[in-house]
Amino acid sequence: MRLGRVLVGVMLPVLAFLTVGWAVGLVVGIGWLLSVAREFAAAQRALAPAVNCPRGHPVSQYGVATCAVCRMTSEGLLWICRHCGAHHGHISCTQCPLSIRSPFL
Repeated sequence: MRLGRVLVGVMLPVLAFLTVGWAVGLVVGIGWLLSVAREFAAAQRALAPAVNCPRGHPVSQYGVATCAVCRMTSEGLLWICRHCGAHHGHISCTQCPLSIRSPFL
């Protein structure tokens, strides 16, 4: 899937440049680069050892959790169940009542 996106991201600007002109190819190429940068930043946040709640408290993304779907208790990344693969949309802060949104969403 990633290879297809890369091919489309590279071939589309080249084809646009050859057929319509350099301006369209430049705009499409810049859009593609921005989307890749956004995905990289999201992956960095998702793989960090801790995330901050809205009030700034650090909360670990790894630990022991019970899945809300299959009810299995496991240790690891809190956002994804190791047993059934369910994605969890939020976790609670350990110091305040606020929730933290999953960086995978």
